[in-house]
Amino acid sequence: MCGISAILSLDGHQASARSSLGEDGYSLLLQELGDSLSYIRHRGPDAKGTWISDDSRVALGHVRLSINDTSPRGNQPFPNDALDVIAVVNGEVYNSEELKCNLLEPYNFKGHSDCEIVILLYLQYGHGFLSKLNGEFEICLYDKRSKTFIAARDRLGVKPLYWIIAAGRLLISAEMKVFPPLQWAPEWDVKSIREDVEDVSSTSLKHTPDTRSAEEIITGVRDRLMNAAELRMKTDVPVGIYLSGGIDSSTIAGMVAHLTKQKAMTTGTAVAESSNIRAFTIEFEGTEFNEAHIAQQTADFLGIPLHRALMTKSQFADRFAETAWHSEHHVPELAPVGKRALSELAREKGFKVVLSGEGSDEHFGGYIFFLADFLRESDETCNPSKWDDG
Repeated sequence: MCGISAILSLDGHQASARSSLGEDGYSLLLQELGDSLSYIRHRGPDAKGTWISDDSRVALGHVRLSINDTSPRGNQPFPNDALDVIAVVNGEVYNSEELKCNLLEPYNFKGHSDCEIVILLYLQYGHGFLSKLNGEFEICLYDKRSKTFIAARDRLGVKPLYWIIAAGRLLISAEMKVFPPLQWAPEWDVKSIREDVEDVSSTSLKHTPDTRSAEEIITGVRDRLMNAAELRMKTDVPVGIYLSGGIDSSTIAGMVAHLTKQKAMTTGTAVAESSNIRAFTIEFEGTEFNEAHIAQQTADFLGIPLHRALMTKSQFADRFAETAWHSEHHVPELAPVGKRALSELAREKGFKVVLSGEGSDEHFGGYIFFLADFLRESDETCNPSKWDDG
C-alpha cells in the first residue's frame, strides 16, 4: 500500500493555488505537494518522491511501502530514459516479469520493482497499456510530449483513487484527506460524506454465455485462485495471512500452505517453508462471535504459526474514531475496527504483505443480501425471444 498525489492545472497557469499572488510557483507547488503527501505518509513510510513539470503545471507525488525491490531503485516517480514520460503507481503488477519478456525493445530498468513496467507498457501500447496489466493498482501518468495526463485504477477498483476539481485544478489522490491542504473546502451534508469528490472509475463488466459443466467451473475457479495466490506471494518481503474461522480465509491459508510445502515457492530470497508464513486473527473477549479457536485449529492443521490480537469492548470504542479517519467512509459495524488492529499486529511482526479472504463474499454471493443485487441486474446471457408471446 503506497500513496499518490497529483495536481494538474486546467487553466493553462501554474498549478500552485497561490502562484497568482506573484510568488515562486514552483516552490509553492512543491510545498503544497509535500503537505498533501504528509497526510498519507502512513500509506508509504519507506520513501517519498516528487516530480514537477518545467512549466509547473503538473505535479506528481508518491509515498512508498516497499514490497518488491526494497532498495532505493524502486522509489518513485518513475521516468523513462528520455525523461518525458513520468508515472506514479500504487499497487502490485503481478504479471510484470511476463510483460518484461514481451517488450519490443530492450530497456535499462532502474531496479526490479514490478511497477516500473508501467512506463514501458505505455510507450509500447499507448492508452491500451492498461489492458495488459494483471494486478491491483492506481496510476497517474504524464506524457510531456503530447501533454497527456492519465489517471487509472485496476479493473475491479481494489485500490481507491479520488479526484476533484477545485480552483482551476484537477486534484487526484489515494485518500480524500489530501484535498483540504490543496485549497479545497469540503461542504458537509447529511446526504453525502464527500460532496463533489468522485472515484476514478474501474472497468465495467460484460456478461457472456458460459457453456462449461459444473465440474469445469469448479476446477477453473480452483486453478485461478491458486494462480492468484501464487502471484501475490512473489515479493521481497514475508507474506502473512488474515485467518478467521470462515471458509474464505481458511481457503487462502490452505492454498498458501500447499504452495509453500508442495511447490517450494520462494518468499523473497529465502525458500518459503511453512516457517516463513504467519497467520493473524482477532480474538474477541467475552463474545459469542469469537472464532479464534477455529482459526487456531485451522492453523495447527496447516502447520502455520498463528498470532492473536485480543480486543476488548473498550479497545473497540477507543479505536473507532481513528478507524473512521483512515477508512474515509461510513463505519456501520465494528469489523473494520478489528481489521485495523489486526493490521497493526501484522506490522509489529514485520509483515507488510498479508493475504485475506476479502472480496470473496461479494464475488460469490456469500451473503444473502447480495442476491438482491444479482437478481436486479439484467442477464445478457438469457435469450429474450424465449419469453416472447406466440
